[in-house]
Amino acid sequence: MFENIKKKIASFIVKRKYFSQKREIKSFSGFITNSHYMIFIMPSDEKEFSNCFDIIKYFQIHKKIITLFLPEFDANLIPDKDYYRLITYSADELNRFGLPSLVLKNKLNKNKYDVLIDLNLEEDNFHTAIAGEISAKYRIGANKKKSSQIFDFQINCSKNNPEISYRNLLNSLQMF
Repeated sequence: MFENIKKKIASFIVKRKYFSQKREIKSFSGFITNSHYMIFIMPSDEKEFSNCFDIIKYFQIHKKIITLFLPEFDANLIPDKDYYRLITYSADELNRFGLPSLVLKNKLNKNKYDVLIDLNLEEDNFHTAIAGEISAKYRIGANKKKSSQIFDFQINCSKNNPEISYRNLLNSLQMF
């Protein structure tokens, strides 16, 4: 019962803080090609986590400076982690509603990025708040209920088949 109340309060906070921001019209012409600094919000789902590395490897091959945002306990699962910058978080860095604490927000706001890519296929208050908190010129993510208010570029994805969803995302991003 208390968990549902916490989720509703967290949803209200996220909606109020991040969805009320005015979105500017952006040109997508070459925005991936011209970007240098990218941050990926890694998926919390285990199946999605293992399927998303083709996207990251593609950008690593194209000499992008890549930062991965993920839980501390998942940092060991990253193959070739010497090629990436990692921003990790622990349960201590969440507030009582499961949203980022001030310490985590300060850690996220140290850098600015050209492109943010949220690799979560399902809506989640925590990851939505993270996507809203990180300073990035372009925000990319899966098409979710309220995602149009956060992301500049959205891809229709299926949680049932994350491998195909990530392949479609990569194919779409290669056009830019």
